[in-house]
Amino acid sequence: ARQRLVGQLRGEVTRMGKLVQELLDLASYDRGIVLDHRQIDVAAILRDVADQVRLLGPTHRIIDEAPARLLIAGDADRIRQLLLILADNAVHHTEAGQDVHLAAAREGQELVLRVSDSGAGIAAEALPHIFERFYRADKVRARAGGHAGLGLAIARGIVEAHAGTIT
Repeated sequence: ARQRLVGQLRGEVTRMGKLVQELLDLASYDRGIVLDHRQIDVAAILRDVADQVRLLGPTHRIIDEAPARLLIAGDADRIRQLLLILADNAVHHTEAGQDVHLAAAREGQELVLRVSDSGAGIAAEALPHIFERFYRADKVRARAGGHAGLGLAIARGIVEAHAGTIT
């Protein structure tokens, strides 16, 4: 019983640590985070994230699509964090055995990142709110999974810090 309790406490400490880090990330976007802009290969980052997601969601088919190289000026760590947030969200809201697509492409002068899945989708009335802090479209399911509703708000912060938009 003691070992089980210690395991539960460790899990709770890990969850709280993640929540604190997410809140710190959001606070840094509020005050105008300074990104480490360098030339990065987004295609390589996308493939690495796809490999990580394959480990996190082994029952899903993770499909990555990107050119051999896709160089941009950006913050590699934040782009990786963005893709992980979106991919993790897609895996959690897609049934086992279904596809999750990660794609990167250049469209004109813009980098376009897409993460898509074959899940149930988001209700139309929830769409205007999904990037708000603590918002969860499926409150029961999110609470059961230990999600605080900060991931998509952080994703928006990362994208906006790179002078982009997210939909």
